Order: sequence, then C-alpha cells, then structure tokens
Amino acid sequence: MKRIHFYLIYALTVLLTYAAQGVFGPIAATFLLDKGLSSEMSSTILAAAPLFIIVLVPSIGKLASRTGMIGKLCEIELVFAAVCNVLFLFTPSAILLFVLYGVTVSLLQSVFTLLDIIMLQSQFRYDSLRIWASLGYAVAAQSAGVLYDKVSYAAVYGLNFFVLLASAFLIKTIQKYDRTNPKRRVVNQKSCSLRDIVKNKTYLQVLFFSFFIMGIFVSQEAFSPMLFREVGGTAAQVGLYQLLLTLFEIPIFLAADHILRRVSWLWIAAVCSFFSTATYFWYALLPEPGLLIAAFWVKGASFSLFLFASVDKGIHNKTIKYGLPTY
Repeated sequence: MKRIHFYLIYALTVLLTYAAQGVFGPIAATFLLDKGLSSEMSSTILAAAPLFIIVLVPSIGKLASRTGMIGKLCEIELVFAAVCNVLFLFTPSAILLFVLYGVTVSLLQSVFTLLDIIMLQSQFRYDSLRIWASLGYAVAAQSAGVLYDKVSYAAVYGLNFFVLLASAFLIKTIQKYDRTNPKRRVVNQKSCSLRDIVKNKTYLQVLFFSFFIMGIFVSQEAFSPMLFREVGGTAAQVGLYQLLLTLFEIPIFLAADHILRRVSWLWIAAVCSFFSTATYFWYALLPEPGLLIAAFWVKGASFSLFLFASVDKGIHNKTIKYGLPTY
C-alpha cells in the first residue's frame, strides 16, 4: 500500500472519530429538553461529563501507558461508546441518562487522547492529521443539527452508531499497518512517584492551564445548545456555530508550527486564557443567536492554538513519561 493510501486511512480515522463527538455532544442538550426533561435535570445530566472524565480518562490513560495497547483500547472504547450511544437514545430513566452520557463523553475524550499518541507515532506530521479532526467535527455538528430539525433525533444517534463502529474498524486497520512498521514505537511507561510529578514544572504548567482552558471548553460545549435555546436559537444554529468554530481551527493548526517557533508556550497559554475568558463573558451577556455565532473565531483560535501548543510541549519536554496526556 502506498504512503498516500496510509495517509488517507489515518485522515479518515481522525475525521470519523471526531465526527462522532460532533454528532453526540452538541445535540445532547436539545435532545434532553425535547425528551421532556426540565432545564435543571438536563443540566444535571450534562454535568456528568466532567465528573466521569476526571475518573475514566486518567485511568484509561494510565492503563495505556502501562500496557502500550493504545490501538486496542481505542477499539474497545469506540465499540462501547457506540452501544452507549444507542442506549442513550432509548433510555427513559434520568439516572441512566446521567450515567450513559457521562460514560460516552468520557470514552470519546479518552479516545481523542490516545488518538493524539497514534498520530504522533505515525510517519505523518501531527498537524497534517489533526486538521481532519476539526473538519470532521465541524461537518458532523452542522449535519446533526439539520438532521435533528428536519428528520428526528433517532436518525442522528442511529447514524452516530455506525460512525463509531467505522472508527473502531479503521483504528484496527492502522494497528495492523503499525505492526509491520519497523519504526513503530510503543508507549509503555513505568509509574512514577508524586514527588517526581510535583518537581516537574513543565508538567504542572500544562496541567494547570489545561484544567481551566480545556475543562471549561468541554463543559461549555455540552451546555452551548441550552444557551442557544435560551436566546431563541435552533439546533441548526448550534450546528452552524460548531461548524464555523471548528473550521477556524484549521488555519490555526497549519500556522501553529510557525507560531511555536517564535512565541513561548507560557505566553500562548496566557493569551489563550485571556481570550477564552473574554468569550465566556460575551456569552454571559446573552446576545442574540447571530451574535453568539459571531464569536466563533475567538474561541476557535484560542482553543486550537492552546491544544496544539500543549501537545507539543508535553511531547518535546517528555512530560509524557508521567502517563499519556489526559487533558
């Protein structure tokens, strides 16, 4: 198989995996409200994501670090997420919805973390593959919003089931190729003491900024549909917002290497924190849907630049030896 064919397999894997989150995440709040749940109960269910992420993502990352079974874990997580995705559609119990939503989002976030490692270990540049994540998420979010408004929520989650299974199959294909690649590297790290972690300033810096920037971003992503509904928006407008936001990530990823060579990581983190704060302040003013959508470029730029810079910082400064990144 030619190099271009392998690149297309990697690109399609990244695109579909992030497309699954683009389908599941932005529509969840609207789905819960249309299901008849109150805003309070819907918010409680959406709050499950960060709670489960705190526990599941680092645990799976630690398991991957110890075993080196990155691809196999991704396959298992994607299949399990596909099942949870279908159960989430038909479950009438609020408690089960809370658990299923938290588990599904956590599994996808864990897959994204492991997929970053797969991309970094590939023969292709990280940024050349990561742009497909933005494209996949963008198109899926917009398509899911339109499909939800024009057809039904069952069609949205049914489609996502097959997207998740296709992603698992493609990752299995990548791992089959990797086993024939003499340059393949397995991440299999020994455990370290808490003292070692505390002494590593780079790791603590990445952890500190990731906690606030990435954590709030993931939470806001879940609640943004409720914000749009509060100001009179529709599911299609939520999808359009996610489409523009993630499309704007692409030029940032392409320019990231150039920026990182000239600006320190700490400055990037500080600037991204400032613009993220300004964006959320704008949201708090509850502008009309069109003005909410207009803020996409600030959030897209700050998030994507921080993500790329953090991954680069973690890898090149060997903070990965404390376990796979679990931002």
